[in-house]
Amino acid sequence: MQLVERITASSDDDFPSRLAFAARPSSPALAELLELPRPTMLQHRSVRLSISRGTVGVAYSAVVLSRIEEEEHRRLTHTAGSLGRMLQPRGIRRKTLSIHLDDDGDPDTSAVQTRTLLYRGTRALGYVHEKFYSHPADDVSRCH
Repeated sequence: MQLVERITASSDDDFPSRLAFAARPSSPALAELLELPRPTMLQHRSVRLSISRGTVGVAYSAVVLSRIEEEEHRRLTHTAGSLGRMLQPRGIRRKTLSIHLDDDGDPDTSAVQTRTLLYRGTRALGYVHEKFYSHPADDVSRCH
C-alpha cells in the first residue's frame, strides 16, 4: 500500500478546504478539542491511501503549527510525508477518542473510522480522523 495522492474535500469539520496543506482557523469544536484558547491557524491535510484495486482508506488531520518544532513545521508545510513519521522523532503519543464501525450489513462497504488526538507531553498537537474500508473503494465520493 502506498500514498498515491493527496485529495481535497469539502470544508466541513471532518475534511479540509480545497487546498492541500490548507492553513485556516480551527472550528470552535476543534479549538476546544485541542485545548486552544481561541480559534487558531491550523494546517489541514487530507490523504487517500490506494492500491491498484482502489482506495483502501482516507485520513484527515489538523495540526497546531505553533506547538511543533520549526523543522517539523517546515517539513509539514513543504513536503507530502506522513504526519506521524514527521512528528514521531521528537515523540508523540496518541489518545483515541473513538473507534466506530460503519456497517450497513454489506461486507463490501463496511469501514472502520477512528478519531485520535496527538500529544507531546500534555499538549495536543493535532487531530486525526481516519477511515479504512474492508474492500478497496472504486468511488472516491464514498470516501467522505
